[in-house]
Amino acid sequence: MLLCTMAFLCSCANFGDDDDRAQKTGADVYVYDFEDLGIELLKNNEYISLNYDSSGIYGLKKSNNDGHINYSFSRIKNGQTRAEEILIGSGNTRFDYLCTDNNDNFYVLRTIYPDKKGVDNINDDYEYSGKGEKKLVKYSPSGDQIWAAALTTQDAAGYIRDMAYVKEIGILTCSTEGLSLYDELTGEGKAIVSKDKGDIHGDRELLVSPDGTVYAVETDSSWKYIVYEFDTKKMNLGKKYNIPKEVPMGAKFFTGTDNDFYYIDKNCIYAFNKGDEKTRKICDLIDSAFYADNIVLLFEKSEDEYEIIADYNTASSRAFSMRKKDSQSDEKKSITIGITTSDSYVRQQVNIFNQENREYNIILTDYTENSLLGYHSAYGRLLEDMQKGKGPDILILSSYSDMCDLRSKGFLEPIDSYLRNDVEISSNKYIENIAGAIKENGKQFAIMPYFSINTCAASSEFLGDEAVSLSNYRNLCNKHNVKIQNVMGTMNFAGADILYETSGFDFIDIKEKTCDFQNYNFINLISLIREVKRAEDSDIYKPLDSNCYIENKSMLLPYVISSFEDYRIIRDGYFKSDIFFNGYPSIGGGISYIEPGMMLSINSRSEYKEKAYEFIRYFLLDEYQYSIEWGFPVYENALDLLMDKSTRARYYIDDSGKRVDTNSTITIGKREFVITPLTTSEASYMKEFICSLNKLQYRDPEIVSLISESVKPYYIGDITAEKASSLVQHRIEKYLKDNNS
Repeated sequence: MLLCTMAFLCSCANFGDDDDRAQKTGADVYVYDFEDLGIELLKNNEYISLNYDSSGIYGLKKSNNDGHINYSFSRIKNGQTRAEEILIGSGNTRFDYLCTDNNDNFYVLRTIYPDKKGVDNINDDYEYSGKGEKKLVKYSPSGDQIWAAALTTQDAAGYIRDMAYVKEIGILTCSTEGLSLYDELTGEGKAIVSKDKGDIHGDRELLVSPDGTVYAVETDSSWKYIVYEFDTKKMNLGKKYNIPKEVPMGAKFFTGTDNDFYYIDKNCIYAFNKGDEKTRKICDLIDSAFYADNIVLLFEKSEDEYEIIADYNTASSRAFSMRKKDSQSDEKKSITIGITTSDSYVRQQVNIFNQENREYNIILTDYTENSLLGYHSAYGRLLEDMQKGKGPDILILSSYSDMCDLRSKGFLEPIDSYLRNDVEISSNKYIENIAGAIKENGKQFAIMPYFSINTCAASSEFLGDEAVSLSNYRNLCNKHNVKIQNVMGTMNFAGADILYETSGFDFIDIKEKTCDFQNYNFINLISLIREVKRAEDSDIYKPLDSNCYIENKSMLLPYVISSFEDYRIIRDGYFKSDIFFNGYPSIGGGISYIEPGMMLSINSRSEYKEKAYEFIRYFLLDEYQYSIEWGFPVYENALDLLMDKSTRARYYIDDSGKRVDTNSTITIGKREFVITPLTTSEASYMKEFICSLNKLQYRDPEIVSLISESVKPYYIGDITAEKASSLVQHRIEKYLKDNNS
C-alpha cells in the first residue's frame, strides 16, 4: 500500500519527561481509551494521500479493479461513517498529492499520458520514459474543474515531492528544484525559492497546522531535524527552529493546537513545540493496550482528545478516537499474548477484543523485536519465559516445531473440549486431513487458521508415472538424460538447506525422538548435494535458468503453493506440460508438506483459559476464514470459494459500462506469463491434492545447522559419505536426547 510510505521507521524509546512521570500519581498517566469510529477506510484500495481538515477526513483514493485504475477524491465528513467519493480520472491519467482549502475545493497534481502504458508500467511518475502532460488542477467540492495550471519552469524541470495550501494565497509546492507558489484564484505560478537554499538531503516536507500556518521540515548538514515557518509576507522560508535531538530519523510529523508538533514511534506518541529542547510523551500505546502496524494520521480535536487512523497490513485501515483515560475508571484484568510471528489480523482482533470487553484487556508481547539468532531468537525468548512460569496466556507461534516442543514440555492446553462445545465451530466442516495433521496423539493443542504447501512439481509427460525418490533419482537421470546436479532445477549449493529441511527430516522420528541417518538413502541425499557443489566448482559451470523444465534439463521444481492459481503458473509457466506434485525426494517416494501460516495455542498454566479461547476461536470463524487471500483457509467452504474463484475470469466494468476481462501476469525468467483461469478439472485436482496431505513441515534450524556442519567435510573431500552420515547420526541423536525434557 502506498500508505506504507507514511510508515514510522523509528524505534521506541522513553524520551522527554520520564522524571515528570515519576512525580505524577497513577499508572494511567499516559493511558488512553480508544474507540473504533466504525469507518473502514481501506479495503483493496490505496490512499495516495490521506489527511484531516476542518470538514473531516479526506484523501486521494486509487482503486485497482483487476488492472483497471480509478482515481477519486474521497471525503468522510465529521460525524459520518461513510465516504463520499468523486471520480476524477482513470485510464491513462495519473494523480499525485492532494490538499484542500477553506472552501472544500481540492487541488491535485494530474498527469495525462498518451496511452495507458504510462500509468501501468511505473511505480514512480518520473521513472516512466514516455512524455506526460503535468498540471496542477483545482476542483470544486462537487468535482468540477476550476482551473488547470501549467507548472512553473522550476517544477517542470524537476519533480514535485509535496504540496500544501497557504491560507487565502494559493498552493505551495516543494520540488527537487525548490519552492513554487500558485495563485488560489487563477493558478498562475511563480518560483519563490531555488534549490540551492536549504533542503540539503532532499527530504523536505510541508506541514499545515490547524490555524493554517505552513511549515517546512527537513534535516540539516548534521542530519538533525529543523523546521521553518513559511513567511506569507516575504513569501519565503522564515524563521528556523531546531527540533529536539531525540526525534529519530524517519519520524513522521503531525501538527496540532495545544502542541505545535506530534510524532509517533511504534509504541508511543510524543509532542513538542517550536524551539523545545525535549519532547513530551503524550500516550503510551502499549500501556493503553492499542496495537497497529502503523499509525498514519493523527488529528488533535481538543486537549487530551485525538482522532487517529491506524493502518494494518491487511489492506485495511481504521479510524479511532482516543481520549485520556479517567483515573477513576475500573482496571481491567490483563490477558497476555506472546507472538513469535507477525500477523496484522492478530493486532486488529486484539483492538476489537479490548474495546468490546469491559473486564479484560489483551496485552501483546512481541518476541520478534530485538531477537537474535540461536537460543535468543523469538522462540528462544518465549521458551525462557515459559520455563520461568512467566509465559503469556496465548501463544502465536510461527512453526509446527515450536508447537511440538512446547507441547512435549507440558506448556500447552489441549483445546479439543473447547472446540467440541463451541456450537458455531463444531457445526462447521473443516478440511479433515489438515485438522488431523495438527493433532498430537489424538489431541489438538493449537489452531492453525491457514496454510501453504511446500512441494516439488514434475512433468507427467516427461517422467510418466515415476515418482522421484532418494533411491531412484540416479536411475531416472540416466533414463531421461538429466545431469544429476540438475535434479532440483535452479537450486544451487548455497540453497541446499532446503533439502535438509525437507528430505533430511525423513530420517528423524520427532515424536519418538529417534533418528537413522546411517543408511544409503541419506548417503544418496548428500551425494546429490555434492554433485551440485562439484558442478559449481568446475571451470565450465553454467547455471540453469527457468527454461530448464521446458527443455527437459531438470526434473523437480521446488515451489511453495499458496493459491489455486499457482497450478497454472507451474503447469503452463514453468513446464508447458501436464504436471504432478512429486514432493521432495524421500525414502519411499516424495513428500509434500503442509506449511502452517501461524498457530495459536493456550498456555496450560493460564488463569484465563476460557477468555484465551474466546480470542483464538475468531481465527476459525467465517469472518477471518473468508478474508484469507494468501494461503489456504482450513474452513472447507472458504476453500471451495477460492477454488470456484480460480475458474472464473477476472473482469472490470469500463467507463462505458462494458465488461472487460483481464488476467494477472507474472515474470518467469525473462518471460511474462499471463495467468488464465483454471478449468474445473484442474481446480478439482488441486483440491484433491490439498486433501491428500498429512504431514506438517517440521522446521528446526538447530537440526538443519547440525546436519549442514556435519557433512561439510564430505563436500570438500576430507571424509567419506559413510563417515559424514555417522557424524550426523551422533550429533542429531545427542540433540534429540538433550531436548527431550
